[in-house]
Amino acid sequence: MSGGRFNQCFPNIVEDVCLGLAKWGFDKIVIICAHGEPKNNEAIKEGIKRASVKKDGLKVKVSAWFHHGLPRMSSVCKGEHPEWDFHAGEWETGLILLRHPELVDQEELIKLKPNYEAEHLFERISAGKNDWKDVGAPLAYLGDPQIATKETGDKVYDIFSDIVVEEVLELIK
Repeated sequence: MSGGRFNQCFPNIVEDVCLGLAKWGFDKIVIICAHGEPKNNEAIKEGIKRASVKKDGLKVKVSAWFHHGLPRMSSVCKGEHPEWDFHAGEWETGLILLRHPELVDQEELIKLKPNYEAEHLFERISAGKNDWKDVGAPLAYLGDPQIATKETGDKVYDIFSDIVVEEVLELIK
């Protein structure tokens, strides 16, 4: 889970990408990140801050697709606790089944039992836990990947893309 040296250089990457886009005339940017580790989010915010200082009028927003999408998925996901399905669980596995089913090892998938330790994820992260085993996910998944389907992935994709479109439209107003 920890990004180590990557998180040290990541603000530079975000800053460079934003400034590069600004050179081409883009003054409104939405960053879509699928990695929710707190240090990663801090690095993105730092990169945005640096770019905004260097380029007056630049508006950069980090998409809240996950924050807004998770509650909407409770009607789509079949798992017992979709609110704790955070990483490589039903909806994320469903997305992979939708776009790249060849990447899912079906023999391993049927062995996985639901893991709802994400109920305690944020407490554990706040307590300094920073690897999958320590947050309750020794196999690096939180949720129920076994029940994933490409149909669920398609519905989740629609939910998340609708959120991002809403954010872009709000930003360009």
